Amino acid sequence: MTEKSLVSAMRGGFTFVVQADRNKQEISTAIEQTYKVNVIDIHTANFKGKTKATGKNARKMKTNDWKKAIVRLKEGQTIEAFQISTGEPEKK
Repeated sequence: MTEKSLVSAMRGGFTFVVQADRNKQEISTAIEQTYKVNVIDIHTANFKGKTKATGKNARKMKTNDWKKAIVRLKEGQTIEAFQISTGEPEKK
């Protein structure tokens, strides 16, 4: 969760990192079954992995390719994981 994804969630766009080989239909079905919501629209973006030098010998390693999905839900629906607390601590 990033600040940008939380702001997007307040506007109705929920951001997920998904497997790179999944299509929009598979992503929609998985989100609807997991969170019990109705998906209206999905935007996806593919990202290439980066090459980094790591270790004592600066060996070149490549990070994995990944995919991001931004999901819009039916009016009035939300996902609890994206809710921002009011800032007041809980009383025990």
